[in-house]
Amino acid sequence: MSLMGPRTICIPWVEDDSIMAVYLKFNFTLSNLRSIMQAFEIVSKEEEEEEEEEEEEEEEEEEEEEEEEEEEEEEEEEEEEEEEEEEEEEEEEEEEEEEEEEEEEEEEEEEEEEEEEEEESVSPVCIS
Repeated sequence: MSLMGPRTICIPWVEDDSIMAVYLKFNFTLSNLRSIMQAFEIVSKEEEEEEEEEEEEEEEEEEEEEEEEEEEEEEEEEEEEEEEEEEEEEEEEEEEEEEEEEEEEEEEEEEEEEEEEEEESVSPVCIS
């Protein structure tokens, strides 16, 4: 049995349906095994890096979504505050109008009373 001759290599951690498994089912020399293992490690590292990048992108997207939600909530709160302020202003205006109306009514009543008093104070003069 020669070490340099073709060999069938079975590696248990390689999935049966993967390209690597199909490739490894063929005959290799032992010198090819090292280059195959190195290539597989490079591919594995690249896949890990891609997965990490995808995870980072997902995290960034989630953070952006959270920031957008916070901004929307702040905008809603500001709108609510503005509405409340407008309502308060309207109520104040209504109160002022009511007060003005009451003052006008009181002034009119006072004027009427004064007119009645003037009429009563003037006695009719009879000329004979």
